[in-house]
Amino acid sequence: MPDNTSNFRDRLLDAQAVTPALREEYRKELDSILNHRLTPRTRLATWGGLAVSLALTALSARSLLSPRANPGSMIVAGAVAVASLMMALWLVRVLRQGGFARRTSFAVVEWIGSIVVAAVVLVTLLGGMATPSDPASTFSAIWGLMLLIVGFAWGTGNRISAATLETREHVLRLESRIADLSERLAK
Repeated sequence: MPDNTSNFRDRLLDAQAVTPALREEYRKELDSILNHRLTPRTRLATWGGLAVSLALTALSARSLLSPRANPGSMIVAGAVAVASLMMALWLVRVLRQGGFARRTSFAVVEWIGSIVVAAVVLVTLLGGMATPSDPASTFSAIWGLMLLIVGFAWGTGNRISAATLETREHVLRLESRIADLSERLAK
């Protein structure tokens, strides 16, 4: 079987000349893969998300002060208040910087979602153990587990998106490296 690797390499390296414009194009493409810059539309959506986060923080804090609140609902309300406040702070940071690193957004979503899901599942399952004969506790446990399943699905989608982003980044870095090598070999 003939060895065509050097022939393929030569054709690959001769496919496109490396110019400063091409190098700049690689850099811009890599930056757009790794970072999201806010457009007027996404800036408006971010302001909307900030308003919703602040409203949810206020409503959760208000429910913590309710005289009718039981310990379970106070734990969930506290977790929702903390998570929505964290989201509001992150959105303020995004608005100030005019964008965000995509990897950071994956981590933020996972951490904030984990806080709420953990609180809800913990309260429903432990609360159900206190009154096992009550049908409402079983119903609450089912909804808590449904939330957990949705959280796992969301987290899996988040991981897939992160892996796709990383793959695109590596492919672009390889293309850029091949272009640099072809330029060195030409000299």
